[in-house]
Amino acid sequence: MKYLRSRDMCEMFGITLGTLYNWRKQGMPFIGAEGLGLSIFYEEDKVLEWISQRKINKKKEVKETVKSLYED
Repeated sequence: MKYLRSRDMCEMFGITLGTLYNWRKQGMPFIGAEGLGLSIFYEEDKVLEWISQRKINKKKEVKETVKSLYED
């Protein structure tokens, strides 16, 4: 099990701290307590699984939207 810090996550995915914060608000798993000045850590495997699942769900949403546009 590999733990990552916020800066590691930003480097790995090429994102800003703001994006990382938004991902946490959207349900990305993390360890720690936001807003208390404590460090936040991420389990690499759980984060990769969350991102993978999110991509699958986004593809389904796009397909359903396109399908609904052409149904009548």
